[in-house]
Amino acid sequence: MVGLRDPQNAARQAFFAVLGDTPSTAADQRPLLFKQLSLALRAVLIAAEPARAYGIAPMPRILVESPEPMQQVGSTVQLRWRTDFVRWDDRPYTSGFPADHVGDDGDLVYTVCWRRSSETEYHALADDAPFVPGVLPPFVGQLVVDAGSGAESYSVQLPDDRFPPGEYMLRIDCFHSGDGQHVAHHEVRVQRL
Repeated sequence: MVGLRDPQNAARQAFFAVLGDTPSTAADQRPLLFKQLSLALRAVLIAAEPARAYGIAPMPRILVESPEPMQQVGSTVQLRWRTDFVRWDDRPYTSGFPADHVGDDGDLVYTVCWRRSSETEYHALADDAPFVPGVLPPFVGQLVVDAGSGAESYSVQLPDDRFPPGEYMLRIDCFHSGDGQHVAHHEVRVQRL
């Protein structure tokens, strides 16, 4: 069993148990890996159940509502997204979550980044600095604070000198404020005119 404890807050702790499976051949390792990852994900979801003391705050599913995929955009884009505290398949995380669970998006922060469709490196929209997706940036200026319940929006400027005509990916990463361990994201491909 492996235990993890937050050095800043002893009440925040997590445990992970390997269930004794030992692969006998290299071919047995892949199914074992998937099984262990599935069990670890299930443990995180159970630890996030609202009735549990010192639970892990669940990550919401994030969905870009606007612009539509492959929508043609100009120099200004109103990026709109929503967060729902459900799994990817619209179901509650586990049976321990009430059907009407809405979650708490008050401590969520977002990063908005972009890349050309033909490239792999992302850039933060806030300052155009190189950006590593899935990693909470150390610069507060790259964070968009959740505006409260409901959909979020962010005005994206795509000036002609930096964004010539072509296809771009706009990506939103979502974190709990101060906790870069869990991330949700969604991205949309747009066509710059």
